[in-house]
Amino acid sequence: MASKEDRKYIGRYIDIEGTRLSDDTELLIDFIDNINSYNDIVKESRETGISSEGKFTRIIRDEYIINGNYTITYINSYRDDDGQTGEYTEELTSAREIVDVLKEVF
Repeated sequence: MASKEDRKYIGRYIDIEGTRLSDDTELLIDFIDNINSYNDIVKESRETGISSEGKFTRIIRDEYIINGNYTITYINSYRDDDGQTGEYTEELTSAREIVDVLKEVF
């Protein structure tokens, strides 16, 4: 369980409002103390689909950018072999969002 001091320390850098930290305290403290050791991550995958125009291949790119203000920018984009593209960007600022990404991606 997160001590009062740990919550206060984490709260100086990351929005912890409404977040139960319990086992995630050490992970967040490591993220804060060692932010420069967390490198941006890019994951790419391919999938094949069928549209009214036939079969197509889609390249999906998930990018996680570590920001100096203790947030993570998530960019999801795709490119189809027919030239169609799309992109979605989200700023992850809450402790829960950051913990979820750190556990899943890093």
